[in-house]
Amino acid sequence: MAVSVMQRDDAVRFSAATDAALDQLWLTVLRSRAGVVSEPYLRDVARRVSTDAHQVGMLPEQLIIAVRDSWSLHRRAAIRLDKRYAFDGVVTEMISMCIEEFYDRSSDGAGD
Repeated sequence: MAVSVMQRDDAVRFSAATDAALDQLWLTVLRSRAGVVSEPYLRDVARRVSTDAHQVGMLPEQLIIAVRDSWSLHRRAAIRLDKRYAFDGVVTEMISMCIEEFYDRSSDGAGD
């Protein structure tokens, strides 16, 4: 019997510190004038998120879902403030950076 890799394991979650970092990121986007944040800040959060994902044993698919779940808690505010499109761009960039960082961290331990 085959098991789907995409099955959601609700037992795997980010730490409270990572949840707080993501919440702060989304709030920063909402408060910014143009709905954007700097690349260095985004990269810093992505590193923290990917490090935590490794520490709690997340798969890359679970990492993407967890970031999207975090973002979805703030989506209504983005729509209300007319920042949905900028917000969506930040989410897409954040997920891309998280995946890059996730695999960079994986290869660091592989001895390549």
